Amino acid sequence: MGCKVSDSCCLWQGVDISAYTEPLSGLLERLRREYGCSDLDALLVLKDILAGLWNEKQPGIDG
Repeated sequence: MGCKVSDSCCLWQGVDISAYTEPLSGLLERLRREYGCSDLDALLVLKDILAGLWNEKQPGIDG
């Protein structure tokens, strides 16, 4: 089942989010533990990492 992007309130519909919960929780915990990040800062770091990965894959976008 593919991701549905037509309805922005339900982007995750059809995605097995449980497969991502544990790894992402582990990454957040690792950032908190290794770098002393707050919960919010750890989330923002992961957001920036994902944005960087996204920008690397987008032709013609400066990142």
